[in-house]
Amino acid sequence: MRNYYILILCLLIAITEGIAQDRSKMILVIECSSGVAKDSVELTSVSSQREFVTRERSTLYLSQCPVTKVFNADAPLLITGRGEETATSFYCILEPGDSLVVSYKNDDIVLSGVGVEKNLLKRELLMITDAMKRPSNPFRYYTYSLDDYWEWNVYLDKQMSNALSLIEQRKNILSPKVYQLLKVETILHTQEQKHDKFRGLYSLYIKNGSVSGISREMLAQIFDKTFFNADFNWMRSQKIGLSGDLGFVKDLIERNGLYPREYDSLAGGAIGRLREYYEVGKKMYAGDALESFLIEMMTTEVIYDEGYKKGFGKQVDDLLQHFYSDPAIDLKAKQMVRSSEEKYRQKSVGAGAVFPSFSFRDKHGRYYKNQDFEGKFIIFNFNTEVEKKLDLSGIEDMLSNDPRMLVVNAKINKVGKGVHVKKTKNSKPYVTYNQLDLYPSPDDDISSLIKTFQLQERKNVFILNEKGTILANFPTDFDRSELRTMLKERLNVLADGPYIVKEGEQNASYEIGQHGDLTRVVCGKNSFIEVNTDILGKSFEIKLKDTIYSEPVEFDKPSKIMALSDIEGNFKSFRELLQANKVIDTNFRWCFDSGHLVINGDMFDRGEQVTECLWLIYKLEDEAREAGGYVHFILGNHEIMNLSGNHRYVKDKYKRNSKKIGRRYSGLFDEYSELGKWLRSKNIAEKVGDLLFVHGGISPEVCDLEITLHDMNAMAKNYYDKDTVAARSSDNRLAALYNVKISPFWYRQYYLENETKVTVSARGIDTTFRTPESVIDKTLKLYNVNHIVTGHTIIKGNTYGKYVTTHYSNKVINTDTHHAKGDTEALMFDRNVYYRVNKEGMRVLLFSQPAAYTLK
Repeated sequence: MRNYYILILCLLIAITEGIAQDRSKMILVIECSSGVAKDSVELTSVSSQREFVTRERSTLYLSQCPVTKVFNADAPLLITGRGEETATSFYCILEPGDSLVVSYKNDDIVLSGVGVEKNLLKRELLMITDAMKRPSNPFRYYTYSLDDYWEWNVYLDKQMSNALSLIEQRKNILSPKVYQLLKVETILHTQEQKHDKFRGLYSLYIKNGSVSGISREMLAQIFDKTFFNADFNWMRSQKIGLSGDLGFVKDLIERNGLYPREYDSLAGGAIGRLREYYEVGKKMYAGDALESFLIEMMTTEVIYDEGYKKGFGKQVDDLLQHFYSDPAIDLKAKQMVRSSEEKYRQKSVGAGAVFPSFSFRDKHGRYYKNQDFEGKFIIFNFNTEVEKKLDLSGIEDMLSNDPRMLVVNAKINKVGKGVHVKKTKNSKPYVTYNQLDLYPSPDDDISSLIKTFQLQERKNVFILNEKGTILANFPTDFDRSELRTMLKERLNVLADGPYIVKEGEQNASYEIGQHGDLTRVVCGKNSFIEVNTDILGKSFEIKLKDTIYSEPVEFDKPSKIMALSDIEGNFKSFRELLQANKVIDTNFRWCFDSGHLVINGDMFDRGEQVTECLWLIYKLEDEAREAGGYVHFILGNHEIMNLSGNHRYVKDKYKRNSKKIGRRYSGLFDEYSELGKWLRSKNIAEKVGDLLFVHGGISPEVCDLEITLHDMNAMAKNYYDKDTVAARSSDNRLAALYNVKISPFWYRQYYLENETKVTVSARGIDTTFRTPESVIDKTLKLYNVNHIVTGHTIIKGNTYGKYVTTHYSNKVINTDTHHAKGDTEALMFDRNVYYRVNKEGMRVLLFSQPAAYTLK
C-alpha cells in the first residue's frame, strides 16, 4: 500500500510539473506566402526582467515555412527577428501562453494568434511618433541652439505623454508585467532620445564655449530639468532589467563633475571612473535592473574596453574580484561576467591578438616594453623553471641568419616570485645569439602576470610578428617543425616586389627578400621576372610587355564571365577563388579558355600581397588574349587613392619597403614605372554585353550628366594621380567623376539599409538617400545594359559580407565580400545563368536570363 501512495505522489508531481511547463511555454510561428523568398531570420530573445542573463540567439531557416519556435520562460520575452533586408525584420512581445503567428505577405508583415493584442498596441505606440509634427530641426543628434534643444524637449515630452496615455487606455488587455514593460520601454526610449539631444547641446558648448550662451553650471541645471521628473524617476525605480541604464549613470557622473570631466586625469584613471560607475549604479538601481546594469558595465567597459583592448592588469583584476565577491550580486550574473572574462582573456593571448602590455628588466636593470621590439619576430618564452632553457633545435639557423629574429626568455619561477636583480646604470642588454633574458620587477604581482598571459594553460611560448601581434601560442614542448614552417610563411609574406622603375635611361627592378634584404637589377623590355606567391617555394614568371595599350571600353558578351572585387592584397583568397573555379591552374596559368575575368576594383590596401596580386593580373592578361579570353581590371577608389599619393590604408610593410628603396610608395607606381603605366591604361567603367561593370555605381548626379562610357574614361584617365585636383575642377563633369560621394568609384547608395541615412559630424549634418529604382532604370537605358555589377560596399544583414548579392530585381549585382575573413566569393555567368561561386568551387544559382537576351 505504501508503494501505491508513493506512485500516486510521483504521478501528481509529474502532472504538476507538466502543467507548470505548459504555462511557461510561448510559441512563435513564422509563415511565408507563396512567392516571398526569405532565406533566414535571426531571432534574439531577451527577458523583460533579466535583460542580459537570459539573452538567447537562434536562426530560423525559412525554406520550409511555416517554421515554429518554442520558448520557455516565466516572464515576458522581447523577440527581435532580423532578416537579410530591413523589410524582413520584426519585433514582438511574448508571454507565457502566447502562440503568435508572424506572416510574411508580399512586402508586409502581418501578426495574428494568441497574444496579438499587445503587439498591435506596440505598433500603435510606434505610430505615435509618425503622427506628430517634428521640430523645425528634424535631427535629434545635432543641436543648433538652446531654443532648438527646448523645442525637442517639448516634442519628446508630448510624444511620451501620448504613448503613456494609450497604454493606460489599454491597461485592461495587458498583464501586469506587460503593462510595466511597455511603460518602462516608452520612458526609456524617451530618455535615450533626450540623451542624444543633450549630447548635441554639450557638443555645442564644447565647440563654442560661452559664445553659445551656455555655461557649465547651466548645463548641469538643464540636465536636472531634463532627466529628473516623475516618469523618469518611476522608470529607474522598477526592478526589471530594462531599467538599468548604464548610459544614464555615465551622464549623471559627468554632470556631477560639472562638464567636461577629465576622468583619466583623476587618481585611478579609467579604472577609477569605472569604480565610480559601479557605486553610483548600486545606489540608483535595484533587483534585476541593478543586475543588468552591472553585467553591461563589467562585460563592455571593464572586460572588453579595459581588459581585452588595453591589456588585463592588476586594476582590472581587482575590480573584477570586487564584483565577484559582492554578496548583493546574483550567482547567474557573476557566472555570465566570468564567462565573458574567460572568453576575452583567451582571445587576448590567442592568434591575431595584440600581445598584452608588459614591462620586464634584463639582468642589468634595463626595462623593456612592447614598443622596444617593434620590427622584430619574437619567440617570447615564459620560463616558469628558472634554469630550464627553451629547446630551439631545428630553427637555430633562422635565428642566427636573420637579425629580425629574437628569443625572449621571461623568467618566472613556479612559486610565483620574480627573480630579483640589482639595477645598474648605463647598462646594455645582454644578448647572445639573438636571445634576451628578462625578469619581472620585484614589485610585479606574479599571479596577475600568470593570469594575464594565461600561463596556467601550459601554453607559455608566444610567437609574435613584427607588429607585436600573436601568430601562435605553444606549449613549451612544441613542435619545432611547425614553428619553422610558420616563421617561413610569415617571412614569405613580407617579401615584396619586384618594382620596376625608370632610372635615367634604364629600368631598375627592386625586390625585398624574405629576410628584408634589398636587391636591384637592371632589366630590359623583354626581361622575365619572377614573382613570389603565398605558397612557400611557389612563384610564377612574367615577361614584361613590349607595349601597354589603353583598354577598350565596350566588349561583346562571352559565354563565361567571372567577376570579383575588393581583394585588397589578399593574394591567397584571390588564388583560391581563381583556382577553384578553373580560371587558373596550380601553376598560375590561364585555363578559362575564351572566358572573361573581371576585376571590379580595389586590389590595393589593407592586405600584405598587393604587388603579387597586380603582377598576377598583369600576367594573366596576355595568357587570356592568347586563348581568346580577356582580363578586365576596372579601377576602384583604392587604386585612385594610391596613384594620387593617399596612403592612409597602406600596410606598414609597404611604407618600410618604399623607404628602403628610397622612394615614396606612390613613386613606385608613377607614370614611368611598369605597374604605374599599366594601371593608367585601365578604365573606371566598362560594358561587357548587357553588363555594366563599375566599382561603386552610377549616382543620380552622374547619370543626369549623360556622359558616354568613352568620354567618362577619357576624362578620368588624365587625373588618376591627381584626384583632388579633378574633384575641384570647374568642369562639373570631371568634378562629379572624382567627387567622393557621387563618383563611379566612390558611390555607395545602392545599398543603404534604409531609405535615408543621416550622418552627424563636426562639419554638420549630411543626409543621403538610397538610390531610387527609377535611377537604376535610367542608368540601364542610358548605357543600353540589363545589369550593373559593382563592388566597393559590403552588404549588411545576417550574412554581412559573406555572399555575392542581387538587388533591384536582379538589375544590380554586388560582388564585395570579406575576403580577408575567408568569405571569398565571385559572380559567375555561364551560358545565360548567373551564379555566386566560392573558393571551394561551389555554385549557387542567383538567376537566369533567356538565351536570346534583349538589351533595354
